[in-house]
Formats: sequence, C-alpha cells, structure tokens
Amino acid sequence: MARASSVTAATLVSWLGTAIRSAALAADAARSVRGQGGCDIIGGYAAAIPPALFAGLAGIEAGRMDALPGYAGYLLGDEGSELGEPVMERFAAFLRQLIAERRAEPGDDIISALLARAVNDRPVDDDEAVDIATALLTGGLDTVISLFALMMRHLAQDDALRRKLAAEPALIPAAVRELTRRFPIMTKARVVRQDETLDGVTLKAGEMVVMPPLHGLDAAIFPDPLRIDLDRRAARHCAYGDGVHRCPGSNLAEVEMAIMLQEWLARIPEFELDPGEPVRMQGGVLGTVVSCRLRWDPATTRGAA
Repeated sequence: MARASSVTAATLVSWLGTAIRSAALAADAARSVRGQGGCDIIGGYAAAIPPALFAGLAGIEAGRMDALPGYAGYLLGDEGSELGEPVMERFAAFLRQLIAERRAEPGDDIISALLARAVNDRPVDDDEAVDIATALLTGGLDTVISLFALMMRHLAQDDALRRKLAAEPALIPAAVRELTRRFPIMTKARVVRQDETLDGVTLKAGEMVVMPPLHGLDAAIFPDPLRIDLDRRAARHCAYGDGVHRCPGSNLAEVEMAIMLQEWLARIPEFELDPGEPVRMQGGVLGTVVSCRLRWDPATTRGAA
C-alpha cells in the first residue's frame, strides 16, 4: 500500500490560487470573444486554459509550456505521415527537467507534493514521478480540450440543459460528470496474457487490445444511457479508467472543465453550432475534436462579476 505524506497548508493555498487564476483566465477568454458572435471553441477559448492551469500548479512561468506540443500534437499529418518527433518523449523530457529542479529546490507546487510522497515506505523515484506527472499533464491537455468541446457541442443543441446550467451554476460539476460518462473519448489498451478465443476471434498472448471505454453506455447499468440526466443514480464507469488504471489527473480534469463551462455560460449563455462549419473529429488513441465552431447573437451575451 502507498503511504501518502501530508500536503502542506501552503500547497493547498497555492493550488486554490491557481484555480482562481484559471477562472480569471477563462473569464477573460470568454469576454474576448463574446462580441464576435462566434468562434471555434477550441482555438478561440479552450486550448489556452489547461496549459496555463498546469503551469500555475507546477509553479512555473506560463511561457515554459510553449516547449510542449500544441493541442492534438500527436495526430497524424493530413497526408497520413507520422509526426517526426516522438511527442511523449517531449513531455517526458520537459517533466524530467522540472522534477530535477524540484528535487534541488522544493516548493509549494504539485510536482514538489508528488516528490514528497512515498510508495511502500520509499520515496517516489524519478521514473515513477515522470510517469505520474505525464499522465497528469497530458490528461489535462488534449483529453480535457476534446471532451470539453464535445460537451459544448451537446449544450449547443440542448437548450433546456444549457439554460438550466446557466441559471444554476451549482449544477455544473454534476453536469460535467454526466457528460463525461456520455462521451468517453479515451481508448484503453490491455495486453493479452494468454491465448483466448472471443466471439470467434483468436487473441494471442502478447497482443494488445485497444477499445473505447463504453461501460458508461451500458443500458443495464445506466437506463437510457444516451440521455443526459443530472439526477441519474451515481454508478461507476470507465471514462477515466478504473482501479489502479484510473487516470491520476481525472479530478483535475473535472475541475478544469467545470471552470471553463461556468465562466463561458456566465457570459455567453445562448449559442448554437455554426451550420456552415460542421464539427470535425479524428479518431485514434483519443477521440479528438479538431474543430467545433459555435455562433451566437452578441446581444444575448452578458457581463459577469
């Protein structure tokens, strides 16, 4: 069993400050586009917020995040050619340097808190720290942005739910959880341990099986699973993985999406999909939203404190 060291009060205050700054960043982004009458929700709003949030949590200048791949940087090129540089290696190199800095000079940030923890009464080593930090960082970037875009796509077509959330922002965290169940976008991979035959298909030991986490759409567990129901009985699903494979960044991801949704609805409560530019998606390890353009009447926007 892992033994967790205590998180200092100063660290908690630092993380709270980061959340407040992230809300301010989201509010500024929404204000900057509300008079335009439309934008791509990814490039015009969502893509800039998760990197800034991680920078705040890690206690680094926001500009350092520019060294990392941009949104969906792992995607194949338009002609089907692989990107030349291994993207995950860039994340690992970035985090390994940051971990070395925090080893030398700990602070009240999320990387220092990670390094201060223990596993089976021994310190977390650098490779473990890189693995955990990579999951936290990448889970808060592409996954959050694509999932948020799908949420906005749904809300653009569900007037009743959108208006309910705009009027009652306290419901937004529950809506984020329910929308995450409805739109599982991250595939899960497992290695076959022994030869098996499944539905007439032979799976060999050592082969990898990749599939979407559709447990949350099982009608036996979630009646009428395609419907968004904020009063739905809570039940486990696998959108973030499960057990020891649950994404360590899942709680951060939900906070990010709730902040982005709350600050947007506080300023642009009425919007719809732009019929002239259909939503574009691309499959792969992640169900990626390439673009999702929304439009609205600037007269329906509002200021917010």
